[in-house]
Amino acid sequence: MACGSQHTGITAGRSVHESRTLRPLLDCLRQAGADASDVTASRDLRVSGGELGVSFSSFNAYVGVAADRRQAVAAAQDLDRQIAVLQQAGHGVVSGDAVFYFDAPLVPRAGTRLVEACLAGAAGRATAAMTALAKALPSVQLPPQLERRVIERCRALTRGGGCTCIYGHAARLFSYGQIDGLGRTWPSRRALAVFAGLLGACRRGSPVARL
Repeated sequence: MACGSQHTGITAGRSVHESRTLRPLLDCLRQAGADASDVTASRDLRVSGGELGVSFSSFNAYVGVAADRRQAVAAAQDLDRQIAVLQQAGHGVVSGDAVFYFDAPLVPRAGTRLVEACLAGAAGRATAAMTALAKALPSVQLPPQLERRVIERCRALTRGGGCTCIYGHAARLFSYGQIDGLGRTWPSRRALAVFAGLLGACRRGSPVARL
């Protein structure tokens, strides 16, 4: 995470209320095909409702849920001060009672739309944003055996078509390590969530060309 050892002030424990707050956001991101996880235990954002991390090929997103907008604004300001001191990329963006940032200087607009859609509980918009994000990110030529493993595992887990399109999206959206995880090392439940989400993105828009 961008601020490394700067995490202070919030305990890792979550209340029942916090769990209910984070869960819909996490579900929305995963249903759109994003590789999202709860990073509350190692958070950068000083908010009381917990924090999620979302990993992509060239950047990561971090989303924190605050008690109210005032806390979200304070968290964004604190984050910006830390980033300035560390001379790192990114800045805090406040959206209602949430705050988020990307750890890269240039992120396609679709990345912001994805986060904002899930904060609004708009699953359809989130899926559309993932489709646009896959088109906006550059193509990466990966080893043929990696492609074969992903497609074979996709077909085994989903029992349906669309796996070539799913791989085309994944190869743009995710890093080499994430693609390798999809193909063999991730638990089936995690891989299936990404496959299912990306299948929705494939059905939503024109398929990304096979690499």
